[in-house]
Amino acid sequence: WNLVPNPYPSAIDWYAASGWTKTNIDNSIYIWNPSAGDYASYGGGTPQNGGSRYIQVGQSFFIHANTTTPTFSMNNSERLHNSTAFLKNMSDTVINELRLQATNKNGFTNELVVKFNEYATEYFDSDWDAYNLAGLDDVPDISTVSSDQIELSINTLPFSAGERIVPVKLHNKHAGEIS
Repeated sequence: WNLVPNPYPSAIDWYAASGWTKTNIDNSIYIWNPSAGDYASYGGGTPQNGGSRYIQVGQSFFIHANTTTPTFSMNNSERLHNSTAFLKNMSDTVINELRLQATNKNGFTNELVVKFNEYATEYFDSDWDAYNLAGLDDVPDISTVSSDQIELSINTLPFSAGERIVPVKLHNKHAGEIS
């Protein structure tokens, strides 16, 4: 795991067509969302907990290296010259997805996303999935569990005919009702 700052006086686009070198780096980013008390993630074109492909000025984000020899760099090409809001929600239409939210009696909410893509697998896909990072103790922790037993906040699965069972894990440190 590496914490990377946005070094520019403008927002940057994680999915910009050029400007990035991401070798042996998963395709998801993670940003602490203080209003949710949890991490927001963005991976495979899908936001979770308010995540976005756009990283605001002064915003740091986590990336995950998937081998011992990653290479990561950026240049001016991924910069945006607009007024992207902090933790801006993606406005693109996303299809083939299911969102589950868990809200506890204290009003804290967390969500998970399950979506389907022809290129995905049953296992962790560094291009499509996002790890589940635990937030504050007051926030319910909800995630899916991949076939290789990795807890995910965004789980992208291949299309399949018929019924599909997706394991969901819910952990709440406080007694009480969760909706």
